Amino acid sequence: MIEANNTTPITVQFKDCNVGWIEFFIVAGEVSVPIRASHIFDPFPDLIQWLHAILTGVQECSVHINQEGLYAEFLVRRLNGGTLLFRLQDRVDDLLPPETLSTDTRELLTTRVSRRQFVEAMYNAFRDFTRSSLYRKEEWERESVMDRFQTFLPALNHRELMKRLTKLTRFQMARLLYEIEYGPKPSGAPEEAAAMSQALNNLLDPGNPVISPEVYQEMLHWVLPDDYDQWGRKQKTPLLLEQLSDNISPWCGTKLAELVSPTIEHYLQYQELDDQV
Repeated sequence: MIEANNTTPITVQFKDCNVGWIEFFIVAGEVSVPIRASHIFDPFPDLIQWLHAILTGVQECSVHINQEGLYAEFLVRRLNGGTLLFRLQDRVDDLLPPETLSTDTRELLTTRVSRRQFVEAMYNAFRDFTRSSLYRKEEWERESVMDRFQTFLPALNHRELMKRLTKLTRFQMARLLYEIEYGPKPSGAPEEAAAMSQALNNLLDPGNPVISPEVYQEMLHWVLPDDYDQWGRKQKTPLLLEQLSDNISPWCGTKLAELVSPTIEHYLQYQELDDQV
């Protein structure tokens, strides 16, 4: 066990966001513990809820971060007033084969910390990271078909989009869905994004013919029934809504910039709230 000085405050340092992983460090004095968050087991919504529980006065609470085989456990116990005992430990994923398991839980860091300082350090470091160039959402976030439509065609509201989609034929829909998934990405060059926006507008026109429709018949992710063109608007709508919600990103992390807690921010804004709970 590495035990930090009991009076040492916690700092959090975010380092990178790459191919579905976010690396950050929990630091107390000379002790620095690396954490690797996976988009598959995105821990950040739970971390924000955990911080919320801490500031509301819960006596003891914990949160787990699944690092795809190794769990990091953050445990906090309230001692008195605004003082917390923070413990960081890890353990092996119990879903691994029995011969690979270790029953040991390693305690990596134990320290006392001010509740205000702890919540502020964790929350502000996270929020600063989501606003920085270190955070590359295209390497982390889930992106639905609807998200991409809204990026390329921000002036087109959901109701108008659905109205236009239901007028398209089966092959027109197949081409549109193919292009929006495999065409230029929103993070590409500005001229590519502008060209893609114009192309999508054209593809949403039911009068626009589809060239070589056989190219779009084999859709990997989109299933358009053979009799789709005989469907009415009411029958098409549920299928289209389902397709618009599907993820077309390699990643499935949450939109981290949207993880904001008004309760935590209110707490941090007023010093007199520090020891009231």
